[in-house]
Amino acid sequence: MNKKLLLCLAASLLLTFALSFVLVGCSDELPPAESTGNGSKEESVNTSSQAASSEEEVSSEEPSVEPSEEPSVEPSEEPSEAPSEEPSVEPSEAPSEEPSVEPSEEPSEEPSVEPSEEPSEEPSVEPSEEPSEEPSEPDESSEEPVEPSEPDEPSEDPSEPEEIVPDGSGTEEDPYLYIPKENTPVTTLKIQPGTSAFFGIYRVGGMDLTILADDVYVVYEGITYTPVDGVLTLRVERVLASASVLFEIGNTGNEERSYDLCFTTPLGSMGNAEVKETMSEDTVVSLEAGNEMGYFYRYIATGDGTIRFYLSATVDSFIRVTNNRSYAQMTSDGVDTVDEQGRTYFDVPVQAGDELSINMGAIPNRRGKYPATVITWSAEYLA
Repeated sequence: MNKKLLLCLAASLLLTFALSFVLVGCSDELPPAESTGNGSKEESVNTSSQAASSEEEVSSEEPSVEPSEEPSVEPSEEPSEAPSEEPSVEPSEAPSEEPSVEPSEEPSEEPSVEPSEEPSEEPSVEPSEEPSEEPSEPDESSEEPVEPSEPDEPSEDPSEPEEIVPDGSGTEEDPYLYIPKENTPVTTLKIQPGTSAFFGIYRVGGMDLTILADDVYVVYEGITYTPVDGVLTLRVERVLASASVLFEIGNTGNEERSYDLCFTTPLGSMGNAEVKETMSEDTVVSLEAGNEMGYFYRYIATGDGTIRFYLSATVDSFIRVTNNRSYAQMTSDGVDTVDEQGRTYFDVPVQAGDELSINMGAIPNRRGKYPATVITWSAEYLA
């Protein structure tokens, strides 16, 4: 009996000890959870109030959601961390819960505050202020274009080039040099009365010089030319365009003055062909020796058909006809056909409206010289 009692007492002691140990464990866990839960509540509320944008949301969430969830989940974990580290009763929970809770809270607070403030302030201030200052500068540039009103003065410059003295000094060894413009006379510098000046002019070879004045004379190639009825004319010999032609121009009047030198292409030259309206009558052309270009006419065909050209001359001469529409060319050179009057002839087919260029001249002799010649020619439509 004594053994049985002892065993019962021992068993009861073990049960009481186990119950007391369980009660102590529960007491150790629950009270600190409430106390630490309240502390963590206050800390979480403080941190949440700082991180959140408004206090109303925090207050509304604390009684409805957070108080019920935080003590059950989060505060149960966090308080376990604090007491677990101090009494070193549950060290296994501390390392496992700290990395899972703390890193989740820190990044949630930092990006919510910092990025929201920095980017919102920089773009809102800087771009609004910079463009407001820049457009103010163009107002100054708008004032600058007003100053270019000064170019009104350079408008006087165009008149100055006419007064500029050309190259040269006006002497025979160093004449004034001019390059005339097309269809524009050359105006000389003012020449004092009773004096003369020398002028070298380019691109006037083979042209006719005309001066409309009474008180002037021109010395060209050693010959002095004077006006007749207020008109002075002379023919310039053919020279290269790169060579200047020397003229001495003198003033025979009582006042200083300048003269307009008009250079024109002679009538009958390639650039100034004489226009023929009828060719049935004989036309006589007299050419001086050395004339290489001959004489030019221009004729417009009045109908379709064939035109026969007749030619007679004092020396061997030719007539060359070119159809400017078809570029067909016919010539009397080498033609042996002669009419009853002894005139050489050749035929040219035409259409109404064809423009014919008719050129005639002397055939050079064995020495390559062009003799003087007198050409008589005519043309008619064949029936």
